[in-house]
Amino acid sequence: MKQNTGRCTRQAEPLFTPRGESVVVNMMNLVDIQDAVKRFTKENGLDSSMTVRIVDLASEVGELSKEVLRGTDYGNKPFEKTTGWESEVGDVLFSLICIANVTNTDLEECLNNVLDEYNKRFADKRDIGSRAEGSGD
Repeated sequence: MKQNTGRCTRQAEPLFTPRGESVVVNMMNLVDIQDAVKRFTKENGLDSSMTVRIVDLASEVGELSKEVLRGTDYGNKPFEKTTGWESEVGDVLFSLICIANVTNTDLEECLNNVLDEYNKRFADKRDIGSRAEGSGD
């Protein structure tokens, strides 16, 4: 991971306290968040391979999908947040951060790059999608 560029730097408390006590995040930038997750996984013996992390992410996205089903009464009403929604979003985020960490990927750089790309697509096509013409996606 590269050094913090200062673009999004804010004063922050640790993401995880020792022994799994309350989690506190105060406007941390992505570099700080990645570092905090890396420390947490290392200190708690949760380091895993990228393959395990990808499978874990797929599992967490599945759990998030279940919350969508619950929040829409299986498609019968507009989505409303469920009691488990934010926890599942957090699990997906944690899993994605772990994948970035195990592959030495700078999430801040990734996000800035994709936002630049979306801005270009939107300026050109008034759409951020990358689908091919006629694909129907």
